[in-house]
Order: sequence, then C-alpha cells, then structure tokens
Amino acid sequence: MDFIELEAQVKKSPGNYKTEFLKILNTYKNLSVLPDSGQLTLPYLNFLVSTCQHFESTKIVEYLARQIEKCNDEKLSQELLNAWFMLKQKNKIEDNLFFKILMQCADLPKILNRVLKLIKNPKCIINIIIYYFKHGDDKQTTFSCLLICYIYEIYDLKECKDIILQSMIDYKSGSIQKTNNILDVKTNNLKDILITESKISDSKMDKVVLCNENIKTCVNQSNIFDKEKQKKTICINSVEKNNLNIYNMHFSPILIKNQKIQQICLLYFLNELDFCQEKESRLIKNLDKTNAKYILKNIRLNHKKDTRQFKILKLKCISLIKQVMDVKCDVAETIYKMIDLNKDDLKDVLKLLLFNIDGNLKVLKAFLNNFCVEYKDDEVICIGLNFLKELCIHINTFQIVSWNNNIAENKDILDDISEISQITSFDVKYDDIDFKENIKNPVFSLILDHVAIFNKNKNSYINNSYRNVVKAMKGLLTSEDAENDLTLIKRKKSKEEKLLARKEGANKRRLLIKLRKTERRANLKKTKKKKKLKT
Repeated sequence: MDFIELEAQVKKSPGNYKTEFLKILNTYKNLSVLPDSGQLTLPYLNFLVSTCQHFESTKIVEYLARQIEKCNDEKLSQELLNAWFMLKQKNKIEDNLFFKILMQCADLPKILNRVLKLIKNPKCIINIIIYYFKHGDDKQTTFSCLLICYIYEIYDLKECKDIILQSMIDYKSGSIQKTNNILDVKTNNLKDILITESKISDSKMDKVVLCNENIKTCVNQSNIFDKEKQKKTICINSVEKNNLNIYNMHFSPILIKNQKIQQICLLYFLNELDFCQEKESRLIKNLDKTNAKYILKNIRLNHKKDTRQFKILKLKCISLIKQVMDVKCDVAETIYKMIDLNKDDLKDVLKLLLFNIDGNLKVLKAFLNNFCVEYKDDEVICIGLNFLKELCIHINTFQIVSWNNNIAENKDILDDISEISQITSFDVKYDDIDFKENIKNPVFSLILDHVAIFNKNKNSYINNSYRNVVKAMKGLLTSEDAENDLTLIKRKKSKEEKLLARKEGANKRRLLIKLRKTERRANLKKTKKKKKLKT
C-alpha cells in the first residue's frame, strides 16, 4: 500500500492501520538519505515531497534550498519551485529562508500572485523585503516594491507608507531631502537616547543627535531651497545591527536605482495595480496635507531622462493630490506644452489640462489663439470647441472661484484677448442676444466673444460643437449628457480617403454579387433534383 493511501486510511480508522503505518515509517526513514552531491531527478523529487516530508521536513527543506541554487534545468527548476511553495503552504519553511531562496529565481514577476496568497503575517516578512529593496538587484528591488505596496494596501504598515512616499519623489544627486519625520528608529535595548529635533524653516538648520554607548551619530541637514547651504555631513561611527533598525528612506537617495520603482509607486497611488477592489488606494485615504505638499515640491516634471508617458503619470498623480487635498500647484503651462495632435495620448493630456487649468488666463489665451481660430483645420477647431464645452461644464458643476479672482488681477491679458475677439467677431450676430447680456461669469463672456465666429458655420460639425458650448454655458449640458468627447473629431473626408472608401465599397459589392450568384445556382440545382424525383 502506498504511503498516501495508508495515511488516508489511518485518518478514517487509526486503530486498524497503526502497526502498518509505523512499519512503513521505519522503512522510509532508512531510504531518505539525502545526498549533497549528484544530479536530482524528478522521480526522486516527487518521492521526497510526497512521502518524506512527513518526518524529514527540515532535511528536505535544506536539500531543496541547495538544489534550487544549483539547478540550471528549466523543467526541474519549475518543479523545485512548486515543491518549495507546497512546503511553505504547510508551514514547514521559515519566512527568512523562503524569501532568501525565492529572490534568487529568474522569473520573479511570474511568481508574484503565488507569493501574495502566502502572505499572512507581514510583520515577520517586512524586514526581509526592505533588505532586498535596499540591497538587491533590479529584479529584486522591483519585486520587493510590489510586495511593499500590497502589504500596505491590505495590512496598513507604517514602514511601507514611508517607503512608498519616498519612492514617489525624484531625488537630486548628492542631496538629502527635507522631511517631516527626519529619523525613525526602532530599538530593543538602547539606553540614554536623546533626540532633539528643531522645526523646519527656510533659514534654520535641522539637527538630530543620537547619543549612546555604541552609537554616536551627527546629522546636519541644510535647507534644500538655498543652493549655497547644500553641504550635508553624516557621521556614523558604529551601529549595532541587532539593537538598531532604521526603516527610514530619507537618508538613502541611492535606493531609487531606476524609474521602475518610482513608476510602481505612482501606479499604486493611482490604484492601477489592482491590489484592492475599491476606487481609491489606502495611500490617498491616509495622505496628509504635509505629505501632499512634500510630494508636490519634490516631483520634478522637467527631468531630461523622463519619457512622455512617465511625465503624464506624474501629472496624473499631481492632479489627484490637488483634487483630494485642495493643494495649490500650477502645472497648466507644462501640460499645455505637451499637447500634440499626432500622439495617441491626446485625450489624457486634455483631461489633465481640464482639471489643472485653475484660472490660468495665460494658458486659456494661448489655447484660444491656437485652437479656436478660423484659419486652423476643422480637426483643431473641433478639439478646441469640445474642450471649451467641457471647461464650461466643469466650471458650472464645481463653481470655481479662482477664475474670477485671476480675472480681477490680470486685466492686461483680458485686454489682449478682447482685441483679438473684436477682430475675429466682426459683424457676427448672436442668436440669443439676451443670453449674452445676462452672462454673469466673465470667463463665459470671454470665451463667447472669441468663439462667436463659428456660429452658423458651413461645416455642420463645427456649428454643432459651438452650440454645445453655448448649452454648457447655460447649464443645459452635464458631463453625462455631453455627446462629444474631448478628442472626438468630425470632419470632411479628403479625396484620397473618399477614393479608398469607394474602392472598399466596390469590393464589398462584388463579393456580395458573387455570393448571391452561388446561392442562386445552388437553389436551381436543388429544384432540378426535386423535379427529377417527382417524374
């Protein structure tokens, strides 16, 4: 009888099979001599995992750990990993050893979902994950960063929050960033610790002094905004690893090795990693105004190495922080410079501009002069009018006051826009004169003066988009009722496109004619056969 079948029988009636069970155990104990050298085969691996794990678990775990490090065969390495995970599910492997061997695997992203299911006590694991986040290679750091985001989302550990917030920031070379919590120290048997922390200001220096028999630390941090005072000194004489664990990311700008870690943290902040089913991530819910301002100050948008997609990701995080925390940050000009009609991300950029324009009249002036002018193409005009429609809906729904304040301050810009609108709207008649006179919002009147040239345009799509702008000003349209999207473009086809459409239509007609002919022939054959059978 096999060991597994015998085990099932013992569970049903242990008294009858007790002697047999003990005999087989003794035989398997003699067989389970684990060799240090030699090639491992799949039958021997299955024998170890299925039978010997019940009484020789410690030896098998050590043997598998050695074999995973040495193994080069793909099939055998997969079977070893499956055995490793199975032993972990049965709680026969410690967390330290499990992650130590796991981090040496080549395909770490494929194992992520299996590892997430095994995390039950994150306080025991977090030290190992932070160690590999600091000292591991690129694959290990990205893998540990994903684990940190998952642990914080589900278990809400403070150490994970500090790491994610610091990873979202762009570090300057050779500089230590200014933070609210300067040093986070966890001690077991330390005595006579003195921590003095002065308030952060633009002119004063921040000092942290830790005094102990084995520790003498002196940290002087200068103001990051003064370029002349950017010399920092960190003097650490001796640190006991067992007594002191520093989970702070503020003193290690080298930890952010590449953009992948920053990208993972930004995606988690936007809740695009699918760790939870809620709309917002835990980091947004637990975000303070101090942390929000700190992130907005230290995210650099004009970094040379950043790609276009990475800049858009940063701008999405900035706009989300502004919406949730009501923090001011002027990003409208940078977003406006990123508008490119030939790019696929035009819709995302226009949405960012819509939520971040914040009463910036310079950007509005540039947008009106470049998108809402008669000599532009129909595509550009449709994009500009659809954006203005969404802007009017946004102002009506949220009742933005910043536009009125900026209009009162910047009268010179208004004069320039009014001159352009007088030139373009010459001899233009409004359909609703009472509506123009009763407009109370100065932004609406400004837009209407500039856009009035498109009233009763020959192109029906431009005329309809203009009418939608007027409806949005009146409050008759909402974001749900608006038919046209920001990037919805309706225009006349060119001659080449018409010729291609005609050719495609002609080809379709030919195919339909052929199909009909074949159907008719088949029907005629059927009718002839029926007539012959009747005769």
